[in-house]
Amino acid sequence: MEFFGIGAWEILLIGLIALTIFGPKQLILLARKAGELTRKFQLMWLENMKVLEDEVRAIENEVTDVKKEFENVGAELQTETNQIGAQMQENAAQINQTVAENTAIASDAATAPEVDQPASPESPATPIASAPAPADGDIAQNSPTPAHYPAWTESPKQ
Repeated sequence: MEFFGIGAWEILLIGLIALTIFGPKQLILLARKAGELTRKFQLMWLENMKVLEDEVRAIENEVTDVKKEFENVGAELQTETNQIGAQMQENAAQINQTVAENTAIASDAATAPEVDQPASPESPATPIASAPAPADGDIAQNSPTPAHYPAWTESPKQ
């Protein structure tokens, strides 16, 4: 049998040496004092362990609360995503219906016979002739060129 790496014979030898040095009365008082210190140490150890366990429990409770909150937010996001998806499907169906209606109208208009519309009195019956384009060597007469450029475009005179 070993106690902290010390065998039974070694413990007996240490006890005999302590008995001869301190005497029987003093050895009993030292043993009582060692017992009291051991008891105080155990009580402090248990108190600290209780405080640590309470802190761990409080942290676990906070973690579970945060987890529940994230689950609630996730569920809300899922329902909102589903609602948006449903709205998008409804909008797509409306767009497809509108496109189908417009296609039907366009195909009906394409197959309808053309009706000659009389010219409106404001529009001339004959098209206006446009001015002839300048030849390669000619310069267009109507191109406006500014007589004076703004100061920021002018380069300093040397």
